[in-house]
Amino acid sequence: MAIYTVWKAKRKGRKDGRDWRWTFWPLFKTSKPVFPDDSETKVTPYEKSIKDGAEKDIAKIKEEFYKIDGKLKQRYCSLEKAEKDLSAKLPKEKKEAEDAEQNFKDIQDQLARLGEPVIKAWVVKLILLLFMITEFPLNAMVFAIFGEGRFMTYFMAGVICFGIPLGAHYVGKVLKQELKSKNDISFATFITLVTIIVIVGIAVLRADYLSYVLSRYNLNIKMSSTTAAVIFVGINVFLFCLAAFISYLGTHENNEEYQRLKQQLKIVQQRLEKENREAIKIITELEEVTRELAEIRAKRECLANHYYFKGVQIKEVAENLIQIYRYANLETRPSNVVPRCFKIDLNIPAPDDIKNVDWNCD
Repeated sequence: MAIYTVWKAKRKGRKDGRDWRWTFWPLFKTSKPVFPDDSETKVTPYEKSIKDGAEKDIAKIKEEFYKIDGKLKQRYCSLEKAEKDLSAKLPKEKKEAEDAEQNFKDIQDQLARLGEPVIKAWVVKLILLLFMITEFPLNAMVFAIFGEGRFMTYFMAGVICFGIPLGAHYVGKVLKQELKSKNDISFATFITLVTIIVIVGIAVLRADYLSYVLSRYNLNIKMSSTTAAVIFVGINVFLFCLAAFISYLGTHENNEEYQRLKQQLKIVQQRLEKENREAIKIITELEEVTRELAEIRAKRECLANHYYFKGVQIKEVAENLIQIYRYANLETRPSNVVPRCFKIDLNIPAPDDIKNVDWNCD
């Protein structure tokens, strides 16, 4: 269409409508038939060339549009499918998260009805660890009198330091239980008796170690080995009872059920966090896909409007050029008769199929 202009259309119309023309030599007018003839029924070649050129340009515009829109449609359809899949998954994920949250609340309610121990578990463990740490150096020095190597001395001291607090912890737990089995009572009694025997033995060793230290360094302290042994026994029994009491306060009276619920609560909490993460992930992905889908939908609509109005502009320009050619032709026709072919309405079809964007992804 670039070769057709208003000036050229006017010039061509006047030239065809005249009944004369200029000759090159000698320079004067010679007669010629007007074109088109008054009775002509066929469209003039000039009008047809304008119409064909416009239709060809519109066809190119449509081809270019479908090439670009085809790529956008592929992306649009993939996003639409992703949106449908995510939308289908979301209710299931939300339901699983809600079920996990309800299960978590139910276990919390059960734990609340059971109640909590007086002392937190981490406090009990910390106090028992302090007992172990404070006992180890003294026991290591006492066992050194056997003359064993350092490893064996530390091993013996470590067994005693860990064994007595752990035994006291077990005894305290058994005493706190509302329902005690015979096996638990028997084992707790056995541990208590063994612990007392061990405490007496260690007390004797400590008394002998104390007598050795007093005589070795000539310290002016009057204390018999028996008195020292009784004091050491009393101190260690007191520490054993104190450790058992702390364990008693830090243990639930229905410890088995309490620990089961605590463990179950931990598992359910992990599941709840996992379900929430999955639900949030799907919601985030769905929001992103929906946003991108809206963008590409708007982009396709804008693209269709752009190419549609571009085609309409070519159509209007071509039809306008045809009318200009006809008016110019009629102005110069001697007969002032409108040719029959000029009564033919040369409508160029607009690219309406571009405007109707194909959203069908099936």
